Amino acid sequence: MAAQLEEVNKIRIIITGQHIKTKRVTFVERGASLASLTGKQHQRGSPYKPVEVFAVKCAAVRSAGKYKQNGGRDPEEPRLRGDAGMLPKPVADDLRQGYTSEAQSYSSTTIYFSDIVGFTQLSGVSTPHQVVNFLNKLYTTFDDIIDHYDVYKVETIGDAYMVVSGVPKENGIKHISEISRMALDLIAVCYTFKIPHISDAQLKIRSGIHSGPVVAGVVGTKMPRYCLFGDTVNTASRMESTSEALKIQCSSSAAELLNEIGGYILSCRGTLNVKGKGAMTTWWLEGKESEKTSK
Repeated sequence: MAAQLEEVNKIRIIITGQHIKTKRVTFVERGASLASLTGKQHQRGSPYKPVEVFAVKCAAVRSAGKYKQNGGRDPEEPRLRGDAGMLPKPVADDLRQGYTSEAQSYSSTTIYFSDIVGFTQLSGVSTPHQVVNFLNKLYTTFDDIIDHYDVYKVETIGDAYMVVSGVPKENGIKHISEISRMALDLIAVCYTFKIPHISDAQLKIRSGIHSGPVVAGVVGTKMPRYCLFGDTVNTASRMESTSEALKIQCSSSAAELLNEIGGYILSCRGTLNVKGKGAMTTWWLEGKESEKTSK
């Protein structure tokens, strides 16, 4: 039976062009196939019945079909693909090679948050399909813009858009400049962007940025996500939620870095009582000095 089991484990056939390769069937695949055919889970260590061996062979055939339909790639691979933006490429490469992805600390980063002003009201007068079409068009536009900067898009949740610089590739204090220029470009595109089903409506986003340390790591295995943790994330989110339409609110730490780099126009908003943070002095990022001079 041991020899038979070893043969079964290797039966997963993967077809690529004229070549045929074998790959081990995962325990999950094996269990799912047996459960679907026999109505119960196979217990580890117990002998395989003929009908169970047949079920595993069925799983092999299905896997071969999925592999071929997936353009010659393992059907499990897309969840680790760094080029698709699901994970940073260096992190995805490590996972593909079997390395464990350990959480890492980054001492200097800048995080950007934005959301859509009036999104709840807009959703109330739109169909779900219209909302999805609108968000897809907007964030595809945003994605094209951020490709020009040294930043990583962490996630979009509903109408919220989160971006970081300095993670996973550290870049000194350049992260504040990369996020700031990106944020200004995202505000600028709002003036020309047309909401597909409400063409006469003005798109308005509010934005916030904060600089500080974070811890970053991969969470989950089924659909792994690259997540950021720490007070810097919370503060950046507060900078966005207390911001105003078509404005970029900066924390004092972000403003200090911008002043250190130079070339940016900042105006002090004053002191705010920020939930969970207390009194904070914040700043508006209004543009770049070079742009002001050219005008």
